[in-house]
Amino acid sequence: MGLKLVRAALKVDKVRPRARLVLTAMAALALDTDRGNRPGHVYYGGRHMLLAEIGIRPTTTTLRHLQADVTELTRAGLIVRVSRSSPETTAVYRLCITDP
Repeated sequence: MGLKLVRAALKVDKVRPRARLVLTAMAALALDTDRGNRPGHVYYGGRHMLLAEIGIRPTTTTLRHLQADVTELTRAGLIVRVSRSSPETTAVYRLCITDP
């Protein structure tokens, strides 16, 4: 899906390795470019899908670590939350990375 995004995520060096792994997983599940009504560079999958992509079982501890990684990525300016989660939907994030 997001091969160019994955390449860009792998080059990021201003966050801890675990946060870079989360960014790479988000990039793998996002589109590189707009396709139909789905915009590129946007991650829709939610926390459980992200942990599944990484290969980690969702537990209280892993979900807490994931939230810390998402916060780190946000503070580093690598992702921006487009919309909050609710009981019916997952949070949506725009990936602010490019592969030149």
